[in-house]
Amino acid sequence: MDYIIGGIVVAVAFAMVGWIIKLNKEIIAKLATIKNSQGITQTTPSRTYPQKTAHDYSRDYEISVGRQFYNNGYTVYFTGLLKGKNDRGIDLVAEKGDEIVLIQCKYWKDPQLKVNDKVARVFNSDYSECIEQHSLDDANVHGVLAIPAEDTLLESGRKFFDERSPKLRYEVIAMDKDLWN
Repeated sequence: MDYIIGGIVVAVAFAMVGWIIKLNKEIIAKLATIKNSQGITQTTPSRTYPQKTAHDYSRDYEISVGRQFYNNGYTVYFTGLLKGKNDRGIDLVAEKGDEIVLIQCKYWKDPQLKVNDKVARVFNSDYSECIEQHSLDDANVHGVLAIPAEDTLLESGRKFFDERSPKLRYEVIAMDKDLWN
């Protein structure tokens, strides 16, 4: 009798496993056809990924800049990733010893968008406000506007930074290609 009950239990278990595998295949097939909010999918042989948005590229650039500062010995706080639009214009805070670097990252998917003197002035204002709000020692703090390429900065923006160097400057920091995939 025990053998018969045991056999029935095993048969039911195998039937359930087969049903679960079939159900999982159906779910995976349905998930492969789901599109993101823009209705766009990017398919690889094994997975389906949504196309990157402008926000995704900006986020990836912040991570890339943070990595570069980290690789140079800084402790990096990703305020932009944590606070989103409430970061008050400071995407990253990098610290090494007594030095504090307040960083704004500018990466736009549209290559027509450039950093001009108005963008630089807003960064200057955000930088000054952060120093004041957190009572930072101005002697140990400087600001960096990170851009992915030299041609991202217009002449008016370059002139603005040249007049404020070295406390406030721009730095060309390339996008980490590992984040593109």
